[in-house]
Amino acid sequence: MSRTYYFQERVHFPDIDAGGAMYHGRYLDYFDKARQSMLRAHGVDHNDLIKAGYALVVVEAHLRYFKPVRLGDTLHIYSRLVRKSDKVAIVEQLLTTEPVADTELEMPFSDVASRVHTARVHLVGVDLELKKARKFPGELATAFEAMVVDAGIN
Repeated sequence: MSRTYYFQERVHFPDIDAGGAMYHGRYLDYFDKARQSMLRAHGVDHNDLIKAGYALVVVEAHLRYFKPVRLGDTLHIYSRLVRKSDKVAIVEQLLTTEPVADTELEMPFSDVASRVHTARVHLVGVDLELKKARKFPGELATAFEAMVVDAGIN
C-alpha cells in the first residue's frame, strides 16, 4: 500500500467567498476529510475512537497558499504521515487542481510545481474523559506505523 494517500473532491458553491475563490477556512475542512480518508484506508474509524473515549486533535497547523481555487475546480489532495511519536503525529498535505506525477510525490510537497496549497498538521491523541494527551491506542499506533514515511522529510 502506498504511503501517500489520495483524496479528490470538487469545490462547491458554499465553499467560495465573495471574490469567487474558495474561502481560506474551507481548505482546513478538505484537508481534514483527506486525513480521515487516509486513516479509513488503514481501518481506523473516528467513530470507533470516540466510542473508546479517544480523539485525534489538531494542535498545530501550518498552511501555505500559493494560488486560489474556484467554484467547480477538482481538488487533488495528497497526504502523508511524516513523523510519529507515542502521542503526536505530523501529517503533510498537498492540494493541487491537477493530478501529480508519482515522481513528484517523492519530493517535499512545497517543491511540487503544481501546488496550490500545502499544510503541515500536528495531531495529538487525547483521552476524552481526562482531557489530556494519551499514547496512541494499539490499533491507531499500528496504523500509524504502517503509514509513516521514512524519507527524511522535515
